[in-house]
Amino acid sequence: MSEEKITPEEQTAPEGTTEDRPLNAHEKNWVIHLYCSIPYHEVRKLEDGEEKDFLLSMAVLMKKRSEEQQAASAEKEAAMQQQLAGMTSGLIKP
Repeated sequence: MSEEKITPEEQTAPEGTTEDRPLNAHEKNWVIHLYCSIPYHEVRKLEDGEEKDFLLSMAVLMKKRSEEQQAASAEKEAAMQQQLAGMTSGLIKP
């Protein structure tokens, strides 16, 4: 199997680690599996380095979109809680 080429920004350690190192082949396969919804055993079968690079870049894109959606959802929820607190503060009097 050939060594995949990915950009430096994609060459980060998995979440939850403090290491700043390139991803190994297993980690790259797992990222593709996780964010592109391709069965892991199918990702392992990929021989074409260009195709794997493309899928890895798509996985990075999907991860970024997921994080953006989570952040937007958290902001929206916080705004709704603040609005609800403003509405109920006038109703409850000590």
